[in-house]
Amino acid sequence: MRLSSASVLCLSLALSANASWLVVNNFCRKTLYLSNANQTSWTPPIQNVSTATSWTTKISGEGNQLGISLVEEYYNEDTPRFILGSSVKDGRLWWTVNSLKADPFDGEPFNVTAGSKECGFTKGYNLDVHNCPDGDFVLAFNPCVDNS
Repeated sequence: MRLSSASVLCLSLALSANASWLVVNNFCRKTLYLSNANQTSWTPPIQNVSTATSWTTKISGEGNQLGISLVEEYYNEDTPRFILGSSVKDGRLWWTVNSLKADPFDGEPFNVTAGSKECGFTKGYNLDVHNCPDGDFVLAFNPCVDNS
């Protein structure tokens, strides 16, 4: 079962209440293992995001790092990871994506959308740094989706 566009839209609308949010929509056929690190927690517990489910968190402060793997051994030094870094400073949200060790999705398409042209969009590891006014939108990571 896959997440429908309507369910993602409803989730996005429900979250956008004067704060920026980060959403992971798991369109993959495997469970995602994620770590949401920030200035106060650099080795947080791993959270599982099952197929056709979503995970959300409010974006706040500086030095946020969302790491995602397709294997349970997230903290193994050889585990390939997707990294989405973000910071909020002086009313602006900054974000970028990268990979660590290798592409954990092994060539499967993904995208990061923000619902605003000003906040940017990516569908690959291009190392662009995006920034926009913070507030009232959803930064969504969508792995295993068709980007055509």
